[in-house]
Amino acid sequence: MMRQTIIRGRPPNFERIAKVFPAARGKGVIFSYGDKIYLPDGGTLPHTLLAHEAKHGERQGTTKESIEAWWDQYLTDPQFRFLEELEAHRAEYAAYRPGRHGMSRAGLLHVTANRMSGDLYHNMCSYADAVALIKNEIAVAA
Repeated sequence: MMRQTIIRGRPPNFERIAKVFPAARGKGVIFSYGDKIYLPDGGTLPHTLLAHEAKHGERQGTTKESIEAWWDQYLTDPQFRFLEELEAHRAEYAAYRPGRHGMSRAGLLHVTANRMSGDLYHNMCSYADAVALIKNEIAVAA
């Protein structure tokens, strides 16, 4: 897993992200840009969300060109975005360890499925499908 640096602030491509996802201006939204995780609101990041963002960073690569190419595709291709978020949400769910952050495994599943099926990501799938996909119980539709 790539080592991530946490930065209190917005990523360099924030305005472009916010044009596609106005909800990105909301409180608590986190961004990965290569080996950096951006926390515009500051605060701490639970290890489950670190796993989520690390998955994005790993898939973005290490060069400015690969990171920008990933973001270009993420912002313009809904199927690519869905698959990237599914991988990151699965990594987040897999990182669960009892007692680490005061939430049950079922609670974490609820939070991740709710996020994946919510407004931030343009309602990519239903809540029920998000639960099944994150748990890897159903295959991704082609």
